[in-house]
Amino acid sequence: MIKDSGGVLYEGGQVPNAFVNHFEKFLGNEEEMTLHPTPELFSHTLGDEAALHMIRPVLQDEIKNSMFSIGDNKAPGPDGYTSAFFKHAWCVIGDDVTRAIQDFFEKADRIKDYLGEIVSINQSAFIPGRKISDNILLTQELMHNYHKQVGPPRGRRGLRQGDPLSPYLFTLVMEILTLMLQQTVSIDTSFAFHNKCEKQKIVSLCFADDLFLFACGEVRSVNCIMESLSGFSKMSGLKLNISKSIVHFCNIPNHVKGAILNLMPFMEGRMQLVISVLSATHVYWASVFILPGRIIKELEATMRGFLWCQGPMQKGKAKVSWKAVCVPKKEGGLGIRRIRDMNNALMAANAWSVIVKRESLWVAWIHDHRLKERSFWDCRIPNNCSWSWRKIMQLRPLIQPYVWAKHGNGRQVSAWFDTWSGVGPQNKFLSYRTISNGGFSLNTKVKDISNDGGWTWPLAWYDLFPVLNNVPHHVLIDHVEDKFCWKLNDKLKDFSTTVVWQSLRTSEMEINWMNIVWFSQCIPKHAFLMWLIIRKKTPNARQNKRLGGG
Repeated sequence: MIKDSGGVLYEGGQVPNAFVNHFEKFLGNEEEMTLHPTPELFSHTLGDEAALHMIRPVLQDEIKNSMFSIGDNKAPGPDGYTSAFFKHAWCVIGDDVTRAIQDFFEKADRIKDYLGEIVSINQSAFIPGRKISDNILLTQELMHNYHKQVGPPRGRRGLRQGDPLSPYLFTLVMEILTLMLQQTVSIDTSFAFHNKCEKQKIVSLCFADDLFLFACGEVRSVNCIMESLSGFSKMSGLKLNISKSIVHFCNIPNHVKGAILNLMPFMEGRMQLVISVLSATHVYWASVFILPGRIIKELEATMRGFLWCQGPMQKGKAKVSWKAVCVPKKEGGLGIRRIRDMNNALMAANAWSVIVKRESLWVAWIHDHRLKERSFWDCRIPNNCSWSWRKIMQLRPLIQPYVWAKHGNGRQVSAWFDTWSGVGPQNKFLSYRTISNGGFSLNTKVKDISNDGGWTWPLAWYDLFPVLNNVPHHVLIDHVEDKFCWKLNDKLKDFSTTVVWQSLRTSEMEINWMNIVWFSQCIPKHAFLMWLIIRKKTPNARQNKRLGGG
């Protein structure tokens, strides 16, 4: 017996029909496809080896190893049976489980590992190795100063997709729209790109379930986009959601706005931009924005209140200073991370993407329009730049001491601005004039100053700058690529936000009682109390201290 959303009661044989009717209404009817993609539309294809790998048979040992790699207390399915049950009963149920999984993979494509090869770089969600924050940062750059109504005419549309597709299938469907837009703008000479979008051919940026479309604020450019959207609708059966679509203008005459709105009957708004961006970025706030000090103070006050008062913070209730709490357990703290330290570490990841030139539309755009072939360490902060880029640039003094260039062929390492030897970046003692008079440019790479293990700078520099005598000779290896590393405690490490946090946080001396308190089977409440006792921060310990006790 069940009751549907309208309150109608179903019994016996009516129950299956009730389920069918419900999901038919929920999922909607299948739309008729009047247009089909042609082979020339697809610019990214998989090689034969990758394609065969995707449809390879799943072996019994592979299934067993995957099952046995799951933690004993994890439940791999909705039935609630933990993996411990499957492991202990494998001799009985193993064959059935194996056949069920093999049957599934006969009907399902394994596409996750190859999405990056077939999906355009303007899609950053659900693709391994890509970051959704890239498109957030790039959107901020392209939308910068929209509120001032200055600069070349430009426009942007937001189309919110609410279709309940799985992430990878959704990504592939949106790739069709991306390819259609790219094909249209490459063929139709009437299309004009949005300001600072032409070099990277930016027309669309895809978020998790949002789509941003960029074009010059002209009727003919908007018409190209609408034709692509219409063709995509005929090809996929998906319809535009007019009520959730908005258009933003900058420096567009009113008569042109009216003509554009006749082509795309969407809302014109500014507040919706904040809503749509924030709804897609709330999970990534600390990796996209340097948080204001007031916000951090309020957040940490809430954390302190929860820790000591189980509610709002009360004066005199904190038994241990917040600074002492926010260090790792091996250093006597509780392992809570300071928000500012983590914020800086996450933002450093964006700076690192620029330094190593990670494949990303945002990174490519930054190098073309912000750095313009200059070093990340040398570029000045322009007055007219986005707030996020300004904050990333302001992190440079904080992170530069840790960024080490390990040169191979020397083609990517700046001779003057990167740290590639023990003397540090050479622009600290070599002025721009000195570099120019020596016959070099600011863009000179290590390869350009190396010759058979020696250096080609003027011999007079050794007398003028004795520190150069400490630069060891290196033989560059042509087939080895340069690599940037993070230097922590004189050790070169691969970059990660954890390593950066370790470098930037406050450190204390390691204690010898951590395993007494925080052993694997400890009860958290008891461990916390023991932690207070060892630190002599319990009420009785403080009272004895006031009375002169030990």
